Amino acid sequence: STPGYVGEPVALQMTESSSEMQNIHLNKGWNWVSWNVNPEKSSPNDMFTGKDGFANGDLIKSPSQRAFSEFVNEDGNQRWAGSLTQTDFHNMHMMYVSSEMSINVDGRSLTEEQREVTLNKGWNTIAYLLDEPTSLRDALADYFDVAQYGDVIKSKDAVAVFSQEGRWEGSLQSMRPGQGYLFYRNGETSVNMHYYKPSSVLKSGEELAEDVVDFVNPMASGNMTLVAKIDGQTNSDQRVLAYVGTELAGIARPQEVDGDTL
Repeated sequence: STPGYVGEPVALQMTESSSEMQNIHLNKGWNWVSWNVNPEKSSPNDMFTGKDGFANGDLIKSPSQRAFSEFVNEDGNQRWAGSLTQTDFHNMHMMYVSSEMSINVDGRSLTEEQREVTLNKGWNTIAYLLDEPTSLRDALADYFDVAQYGDVIKSKDAVAVFSQEGRWEGSLQSMRPGQGYLFYRNGETSVNMHYYKPSSVLKSGEELAEDVVDFVNPMASGNMTLVAKIDGQTNSDQRVLAYVGTELAGIARPQEVDGDTL
């Protein structure tokens, strides 16, 4: 007790949210990115500067807002110029950089309620809102009860489809901090999906499965998915190559989905 103090104690309560910094690695070319913090200021000019390594012509695009901004450096006056004035941590962004770099995103740590994305019918751009990599099954556990055959999730270089067996099948094995995703929902209604930290812990020596990526095109901002059935016998060493004209656009390996080789 304090001598001379008279009165009732006052309870001090701390909020869940605290300051946090997320580091994101950017490869040269196009990257699909997201952040799992809530920036204090969310405009590109407040978040990213020339000190980070951005150069003339670098781009940041928001597919959900149909907006973009370009980094401009004129006589030492560095700024992002364009229609994208505010970023959104619930959605992924596409960033083009002319050289490899790492960026830091400062913000408040997300509350449980903020770790939620909305999925509409058709294509959606979503962020990954956890701070640790998680298997695709665990990351999308809250969506499982409303998932439909043919739903699709894709990173820039890998893809998975929800099968008739009730599993995510494909080259995309996990979701990782800093990466952004495209999600196709077949359902007619919109749903909200929460990211919950998985209760299961990897056993000693067990590692999270890596995505199966045979080809990366850093100069392409987007991609497409073709699902085809392969007739005849296949083996794990075979690959299917797709070209746009003479330019290699993608490589796929045979995968068993619902008893078919796709």
